[in-house]
Amino acid sequence: MKKLENVTEETLDKVMEFDHVIRVHADGTVSDGYHDRFNSPELVMDVDEDGQDVSGDDELRRQAKAYGWELITGFSGQQSYSGPVMHSSEYVGGGLARHILETPGYWVITSVECTGPDPDAYEEPAGWAIAYREE
Repeated sequence: MKKLENVTEETLDKVMEFDHVIRVHADGTVSDGYHDRFNSPELVMDVDEDGQDVSGDDELRRQAKAYGWELITGFSGQQSYSGPVMHSSEYVGGGLARHILETPGYWVITSVECTGPDPDAYEEPAGWAIAYREE
């Protein structure tokens, strides 16, 4: 595993790439090179004809748990939403970055794909989520 130098709240977003597992150590340092050890969870949201979520956040949590991960909630800046799906305009910074760097364990960003009545209509993911697993 490779220790990453100078990872801070301001630089964590650049370190956390999709499906790239990192480890936060008890002293707040970060290392990577865990892609052979852990698979990023594959998350799929069921949507209706209008593109609205019909499966719910509990289904996404179940999918993540099947891979051994827990989805992090409460950090989205979307109005009236505190679930695990982040909007494409959001990033890993501020309170979210602080929480990650203060919580030892493995972390990964994964996309939340869509499926529904017209599978060809979903070229873009619904958003993204952050998954965590204890050391």
